[in-house]
Amino acid sequence: MFIAYHVIIIDKAFRQKLLPEGGSVTSSEEQEPRLAELVPKMRRIGNDSFSEYLETRTSQLHQLVTSANGT
Repeated sequence: MFIAYHVIIIDKAFRQKLLPEGGSVTSSEEQEPRLAELVPKMRRIGNDSFSEYLETRTSQLHQLVTSANGT
């Protein structure tokens, strides 16, 4: 979420500075992907990665508790 938030801010802050010298957007530039369009994908990847991390850590913790109880 932190990275996705900053991508939105960066896109808004630098969009005008990244436009051509005339400051107008041509039709081909309107179709180019913008950073803000990546936010949903970044959120999904972040959530998937965090969920995988939690599952791994939960499994490791379960193994440690099981082995501690067995000794």
